[in-house]
Amino acid sequence: MAKASVLGVREARARFSELLESAQFRGREFLIERAGKPFAVIIGAEQYAQMQSELATLQEERSADGRKRLRRAKTDIEAGRLTPHDVIFQRLATKKK
Repeated sequence: MAKASVLGVREARARFSELLESAQFRGREFLIERAGKPFAVIIGAEQYAQMQSELATLQEERSADGRKRLRRAKTDIEAGRLTPHDVIFQRLATKKK
């Protein structure tokens, strides 16, 4: 995660549309504070999806059964029997254009 710009709630509210555009289209990150404490984060939807995917993988790696399934999946990907999800998403994005 890149270094987030820190804003208070009032400033974030006043610049909300601008922050959304910057997060989604420029990859910017914003940490919103309330009373000097972290309150919320604004990031783009693609970045959020990527973080969720990475979190799911990390959680999967914590269990013995999960590690076994991941090793099997990596072997299948290397052998060409499976396609990684990021490749599939990339193909779909290309088809939309």
